[in-house]
Amino acid sequence: MTTPRWTRGFSSTKPSLFTGTDQQMAVLGVALLVMPVIVLAAAAGRLGAARREQRLAALRLAGATPRQIIAMTAAEAAAVGGARGPGSPTRAPFFCGNICR
Repeated sequence: MTTPRWTRGFSSTKPSLFTGTDQQMAVLGVALLVMPVIVLAAAAGRLGAARREQRLAALRLAGATPRQIIAMTAAEAAAVGGARGPGSPTRAPFFCGNICR
């Protein structure tokens, strides 16, 4: 059996410079870089939810009916969803907010 031409350059007797320990360190580095991003996104979501609750409370004090508030909230969610695009994987946690609790 002959080796395909496109794989001939990949066979070597020299040991790889990228060892198992290096791979583990790369995974650890990625995990350490991703965690602050997740924490920051969660904090931003909480702050956004608190601000939204203040706006809705102001609308209730101004005399808006629950039906009007629901309609405004749905319109806002649709506008934000449309701005982000349909394929955004991060859309669900932000829209779920207090509704899913």
